[in-house]
Amino acid sequence: MKNITILINLILLFSLTTIKANEKEEDYSMYHQSVIEAEILIVSQNYKDALQVYEELFENYDFIFLREYQIAAQLALHLNDE
Repeated sequence: MKNITILINLILLFSLTTIKANEKEEDYSMYHQSVIEAEILIVSQNYKDALQVYEELFENYDFIFLREYQIAAQLALHLNDE
């Protein structure tokens, strides 16, 4: 009986971990959509709005890929922004 209780608890723990991981995955799909939006703005030479998209990413996400920091820094330099 004790083994069954432990097994049930482990199954519940792993299922909750999987649900939490899926939430973050969905969260970062929006992150990548925002990056694509910023890249489209860059191609259309709308640099100020592209930088704004990157700044929103920095505010809304805990983990930012290095590439986004690099592109945002280049945009800020181009716009003489901080």
